[in-house]
Amino acid sequence: MRERVKSAVLALLFVLMLVLLFVSLTLGVESDEGLLARVFGVPAAADETELQPRIAAEIRVLAICTPDGVHMPESSEEKTEMLSAVSAVYSEAVGSLGEVTAITRRQYLALIDTPAVYLGFDTELPFSLLRTWVGYDAVEYESRLRSLVVSVADGNVVIAWYDTAAEEYRMAPTAAATEQLEQLCTDRGEANAVFAFQDSAFSALREDEPVLLSLITGTIYSMQPANFAQSGEVPRELLAGFDINPYLARVYEESGDVVYVEGYNVLRAGAQGELVYTSGSEDQGISLGLPDSQQENWSLLLEGARVLLSELSAQAGAGGVYSLREISTDESGETTILFDLLLDGWPILTERPAAHVTVQNGRVTYLRMEPHRFEAAGEQTILPARQAAAALQGESNLCLSVRYVQNEEGLLVPTLCSSEGQNGVE
Repeated sequence: MRERVKSAVLALLFVLMLVLLFVSLTLGVESDEGLLARVFGVPAAADETELQPRIAAEIRVLAICTPDGVHMPESSEEKTEMLSAVSAVYSEAVGSLGEVTAITRRQYLALIDTPAVYLGFDTELPFSLLRTWVGYDAVEYESRLRSLVVSVADGNVVIAWYDTAAEEYRMAPTAAATEQLEQLCTDRGEANAVFAFQDSAFSALREDEPVLLSLITGTIYSMQPANFAQSGEVPRELLAGFDINPYLARVYEESGDVVYVEGYNVLRAGAQGELVYTSGSEDQGISLGLPDSQQENWSLLLEGARVLLSELSAQAGAGGVYSLREISTDESGETTILFDLLLDGWPILTERPAAHVTVQNGRVTYLRMEPHRFEAAGEQTILPARQAAAALQGESNLCLSVRYVQNEEGLLVPTLCSSEGQNGVE
């Protein structure tokens, strides 16, 4: 009898040990994360990396004014190479900004001459973000812009732009080396572009809009949503990316969606491929790993959100690159960040942002994304700029840029699109 009781107690203790081990592991005890991954198939949490400010907004257009004329990149590879070439001069100029003064439109356009570099963004940005992205402290004033020119005036490198907040053209001297800018502009290839104010055929465009004259070809893509509702299950790796434990979460179906609930955290995998994460508590949510002193730093919030989206896309087997569309913070301190999705450096044209991230106290409390898988499905020669400009006669203050547009067959086709410019008139 005594032996049977002893055996029963030992068996009970063994079961209790297994239960305690399972609970400690699933609650994410740090020292046991590796064992958790091996025993239960749950990926260990990735080591936190220190976030550094990085450019989060894709450069829409890039042009270099050379002694032979204007040169623009004709491929995503050349664009990357040109951006690398101008980065040193651009960074030094943006970081060493001197006293800002107002200038006229004519003075601004006169700076678009050799040697000069023009950069245009797909969204309106505070100048302070440009500075932090190149490694400098934010400026005290809040100038906003969509494009800028790095040029030479009176023997010094200057920056000029149209301030969309103040609605005036502005210029500031910098400490960048004139010789470096001149050498950069001399080393470029032959002229293949013009600015709109230099050619009457482009009168419908914004005056400082650079226009590529050569023909370019882009890749056509097929696209398929990463539809997890269809399979009825979200992969464990992706759940872990949303900070949801598959063994503790409750799972149910609702109107074709698959819903995971763990504590205050909810992840909904929509029937159309959309993923929506919400946290009902401010001290919950997905941590971006920011110290308390940096939780209002737009540069680091952007980088944290961009890294998170990139990791989630990889875990979903999806493609594309996220680029900032808009960022804002309300009176409660809640920051909303909207992203576009790019293929080959060109945005996919959609009615709403490709991703929406809300951050409170350094934690993501809301995230919506639509991960897609893309495959090359051919090539498309893009409409020449002169033909597009001819079709826009009678319009004014427009910009031309390539976008991916979904056609009737569901394919993404690179298309030259026009959009309203932001610069004022004198």
